[in-house]
Amino acid sequence: MSRAGVAALMILLAACSPDTEPPPAAPSTTATTATTAATTSSSAVTTSTAEVPATTVAEVPEVVLATTRAATFSVRGLDCRKAQIGTAFLVAPDLLATNAHVVAGIEVPILSVDNEEVSSRVVAFDPVSDLAILRITQDLGEPMPLGEATVGAAVALVAFDENTQPVERHLTVQQLIRATGKDIYGDAGTGRDALILEGSVARGNSGGPIVDAEGAVVGVVFANTRGGTGTSFAVQSGELRALIDEVGSSPVPLTDCR
Repeated sequence: MSRAGVAALMILLAACSPDTEPPPAAPSTTATTATTAATTSSSAVTTSTAEVPATTVAEVPEVVLATTRAATFSVRGLDCRKAQIGTAFLVAPDLLATNAHVVAGIEVPILSVDNEEVSSRVVAFDPVSDLAILRITQDLGEPMPLGEATVGAAVALVAFDENTQPVERHLTVQQLIRATGKDIYGDAGTGRDALILEGSVARGNSGGPIVDAEGAVVGVVFANTRGGTGTSFAVQSGELRALIDEVGSSPVPLTDCR
């Protein structure tokens, strides 16, 4: 991706289905489509950092991947017109994070934990940042710490696919951006801080943690470019921190389906 400076990079985020994968984003004001792992959102994205330096970076170590695996689970819901499938990960002993579009309209999201089903409730939901927080009533292990992304850093996605099978992908942080435009329902939104990542993700990966080499979550995956061309997108961890701070003691009112 070329140096953007203050130039605008426009990315239109669209529906994710197994047969929709958009072309890569261009370093200009060209509109480009990206897929999410369950449903649709639209955002105009402006760049805020330079290109990744042309250097080789080491992959995230196995010990970090193992720790992240233990805190990451498949999540699904069947309340809406079609099954919604994604990934969630522990951010506190009783809280997990995922994408809002994964659990939109779902009253009791179901986690798959060691071949057993664990129910959860949505206790925070932000359609603009595309993040949601789930509460559980049992111990699922150690939560993941949150960190900050660095341009050029090696990161990894730990997630599940549409068949609830575990997947891992090594990625690189290309840019830190401010995404502005519509929320997951197509309404005008104030925007969200996001990451552009070198490397593709797929259906079911939405809500999966992006971890750095030290084991900190620096983003939450929400989209992929069409055509399998190797660019994906994540919400920055700062947006997640802000939503965690809003968590109350009761579930939020049932949200609308997408």
